[in-house]
Amino acid sequence: MATSRGLQPQAGQITIEAVLLLSVFVIVASLVAQYSREAGMLKAFVSGPWVHLQGMIENGVWEPSVPGRSKHPNKSTRQQTVRGDGVEQ
Repeated sequence: MATSRGLQPQAGQITIEAVLLLSVFVIVASLVAQYSREAGMLKAFVSGPWVHLQGMIENGVWEPSVPGRSKHPNKSTRQQTVRGDGVEQ
């Protein structure tokens, strides 16, 4: 049984489709990277949470550094001792 040339499997079709899909993926990835660079998205992802983290490192509270300074534990007027208040020995 002879097959005509049009019915034979197309040997390079999957290679061509893979190259086309790869090129579309590269184009979309480059457009997304360019947009995120122009919009400063990476900077916002890094610096946004860092503000609160910096406040926790410096002051011990989950607030930005400058407003959180007043809530630092050393700013508290309460002091504790091992003996307590008014105990005489």
